[in-house]
Amino acid sequence: MPHVKVNTLHGSTPEFLEKLHDIASLEIRKLRIRTLILSFSGKPVREIANELMMDKETVYRYIHNWNSVGLQSLSLIEFRQNQDGEVFKTIKHVLPNSLPSDYNLKGKMWTIEKTRVFINKKYNTNYNFYKIRRMLCEMGGIKALIAR
Repeated sequence: MPHVKVNTLHGSTPEFLEKLHDIASLEIRKLRIRTLILSFSGKPVREIANELMMDKETVYRYIHNWNSVGLQSLSLIEFRQNQDGEVFKTIKHVLPNSLPSDYNLKGKMWTIEKTRVFINKKYNTNYNFYKIRRMLCEMGGIKALIAR
């Protein structure tokens, strides 16, 4: 891969990132912030990966996400974990106990696509087909949920 580094702090400062690191509650968030700080200070990806015991692809991904969306790349971690748990509970409750038509969706059988549309409307999010499919597979599949 070409030389990749944090190319903007999006209006933040290195000191602000250090403070964020110190108060971060999730270890993964601390790891991401440390990656950004090291990259911004000029350390190459290979050295960051070795120092933080991560693979280079992960370092590239963290830096790319930061360069794309800034602070949002950090807040999505905790938000997504909490939201995924809530979505899991919703799917486990709704699919066996209701029909798609109860939620203004066509048909009487739940499908992955109908589940995706339902979840995205309910949580005002954008889960893709594969994310919903993976969640359903982890629960034993859509047929197993409906058969309960």
